Amino acid sequence: AFAPFSGGKGNIFSTKRGSGLNLPESKVEVSSIFNLCKARQLDARVSLSHLATKEHFIQEAKKANIIHIASHSEADYKNAGLAKIRFAGCDATKNDVSGCLLASEVYNLELNTDLLVLSSCESGVGKLVKGEGVLSLARSFLYAGARNIVFSLWEIDDQYTRKLMVTFYKQFLGKETISYQKALQVAQHTLIKQGVHPKHWSGIVMIGK
Repeated sequence: AFAPFSGGKGNIFSTKRGSGLNLPESKVEVSSIFNLCKARQLDARVSLSHLATKEHFIQEAKKANIIHIASHSEADYKNAGLAKIRFAGCDATKNDVSGCLLASEVYNLELNTDLLVLSSCESGVGKLVKGEGVLSLARSFLYAGARNIVFSLWEIDDQYTRKLMVTFYKQFLGKETISYQKALQVAQHTLIKQGVHPKHWSGIVMIGK
């Protein structure tokens, strides 16, 4: 799991996982997932703040069965290859993309990942190409070898996304084995019961088996 913007403080009621501020809830999110994995005696690793670099991600992703990225991401509706995920060292307030992972770079990765979670903004939207469909970050990871991908269709809130993601992992890492799709459905229904507005959970969807 990677949470490049987990340091510092932020307003958890207004911070979006697009381009901008620190995401304090992302640290809680990935730490909770780490603890769930350890409880199941699964090998798990978490990279926070300045340790969650693009280079480290590329190195670790090649051997990971489950990858979770809680960060800022941005779609590009004109040039699909420029859609990006921001890692440590990528200044979210400037146009510097040296620390960002571009969609064009993802296509060159060789993954053997059963589940990839893009816990970030607009990771499933992008340029619509006739005969190809939507070219997005999620699409690029699917091409790179991820078999199941959870992604977002619009900007998502830091706090509510943490709630959804932790509940999602609790389902398929629990005592009873269920599919990723069912786990996401249960997580969304949990937020419905808590009275959370649909804009905070209905835009997080999944493709895969």
